[in-house]
Amino acid sequence: MKGNSKSGRIFTLKNILIKSSGVLIFIVLWEIAPRLGWADKQFVPSFSEVSNELIRLLARGDLTMHIMVSLWRVLVGLIVASLIAIPLGFILSKSCPFLIEILNPMLRFLSQANPFTLGPIFILFFGVGELVKVSMIAWACIWPILFNVITGIKVVDPALERSARALNISHFQSFTKILLPSVGPWIYTGLSTGVEISFFMVVAAEMIGTSAGLGWLVHNAGMNNKVVWIYSAAVLIIALGVFIKWFLRYTYDRLFFWKTNTDFYSEDKEHKRFDKSEVIFIIFMLVVILGFGAQQIKRADYVSKNMGAHDHMELYKGTGDFQ
Repeated sequence: MKGNSKSGRIFTLKNILIKSSGVLIFIVLWEIAPRLGWADKQFVPSFSEVSNELIRLLARGDLTMHIMVSLWRVLVGLIVASLIAIPLGFILSKSCPFLIEILNPMLRFLSQANPFTLGPIFILFFGVGELVKVSMIAWACIWPILFNVITGIKVVDPALERSARALNISHFQSFTKILLPSVGPWIYTGLSTGVEISFFMVVAAEMIGTSAGLGWLVHNAGMNNKVVWIYSAAVLIIALGVFIKWFLRYTYDRLFFWKTNTDFYSEDKEHKRFDKSEVIFIIFMLVVILGFGAQQIKRADYVSKNMGAHDHMELYKGTGDFQ
């Protein structure tokens, strides 16, 4: 047993090294290219220089506001989209299924509309401010959630619903015990797609008409010719994107363990469920993002209205680098 356990760990470590080898090679090339003159240091700083700058900024707390502001916009946009798309998907699929065939072409057409193209329309309805950014993110998130809910309801096993009716189960019990568990993975898939789309979209949106956020940080670094800051912000955005993707996979495995575990009755099943501490921690972090993010947005708006661009950077960064 010990030999099997040891060989299993070696296999896992070997598998991780193989999967990460491409990233490691890229980092090595990034590090040595400027040092050997393969790339101009003025435009391509070394990886160590970028990572040291990023660590310095994170340690000093300079990037906290920008991270929280971007995450707040993504989270609020996703909540708004969910409150619209999930009930609408259930209503169209269960109460008015004939409307799906009628509305499907129009819904598909609207889903192809780029939020940035509709930006002027959002401004007409919501004015200039956070509501516009949230509405654009919500627009991008609505469609994957809605279409996944509709598809999930369509593929629910009819035998389960017939059995529920034969047993005279109430509509509420049928919804909570049969429909929701069956559609849940589809809803989560839509939410995951919406998160990934909205995270990268908010970075692009923050490059225009905003005073804080990761996109704003990249834009200001470019405007002030701070190449190291551009790369540092880009690395941070990529790292957050990877973390968000990992977190979504992690939560999926624990929420829908019966779909990811081939042996439903195996002992490992229990370890894949969420425990209370994990649930409490996730809820706490969501509340922190909503509360602290909103506070940081107010701070950024106040700074942008009452201080000049140079002082703006001085307050956020604690340094005169951006001049």
